[in-house]
Amino acid sequence: MRLFRNSMRLWRAFQNLIKMSVKITKEDFEDYESIRQSGLTNMFDINKVVALSKGLIAEKCFKIMENYFELKEKFTEKEK
Repeated sequence: MRLFRNSMRLWRAFQNLIKMSVKITKEDFEDYESIRQSGLTNMFDINKVVALSKGLIAEKCFKIMENYFELKEKFTEKEK
């Protein structure tokens, strides 16, 4: 049980590190969104998303997935 708790603490620390250090640009979001809209892969298949992208890394994909709606609002143009 202690091993499990230590693993969970390590995992949470890793997630927090990713959240602090990975910055998502408009280009990153557009790259991710073009893959999503193409329907070429299940977006949970991160390795495939990275392979299809123009330069995304797994950490950026995870961050986009975690903050998708906020990023979509931030980076998509509002219709007039």
